[in-house]
Amino acid sequence: MKWILSLCCRSVRKRYAVTLLGLQNDQRRVLQYLNPNGKDNKNIRPFSEDVCVVHGMELVLQSLDDDSDLYEIRGIHVSHCAAVMFSVDADDSDSVEKCVSLLNEEVIKTKDVVVVFCKSNVYGSVSVDALRRSCEEIGHGKIEFVVYEDEKIAVSVQKGVDWICNRLDD
Repeated sequence: MKWILSLCCRSVRKRYAVTLLGLQNDQRRVLQYLNPNGKDNKNIRPFSEDVCVVHGMELVLQSLDDDSDLYEIRGIHVSHCAAVMFSVDADDSDSVEKCVSLLNEEVIKTKDVVVVFCKSNVYGSVSVDALRRSCEEIGHGKIEFVVYEDEKIAVSVQKGVDWICNRLDD
């Protein structure tokens, strides 16, 4: 139906692949907001794809397993995507470690559109500040860092997605 409507209105929706990285539970948290009709316990191993429409753009969210054995596949996906999103829980040291190690991969360092969604229920958390500094050092200002609490995930994820859409629309 959407396709027919596009033909009638002569509008073409821009479509972008966006890679979502992080531990599986962290990725699910962001996906639940971006795709509210999706399953809460969806298995994203080794790969899953969801589509969300934002600002007239179709974002194809490619969630990749956090398994280090998939390094080659992750590199291929990331090199061909328009943007990268990370989902990290600052209150979980494994999640923070995974985020920093992925941010240090060469294929990520070359991307211009990167957003880190950082969940923390501790106001003024030391790990949030350390992660923010790591993002600034690694990304040289190309990384949008969004901190949120569970109650404010909708506003925070929307802010990050808006930033992605604005960068892609330029």
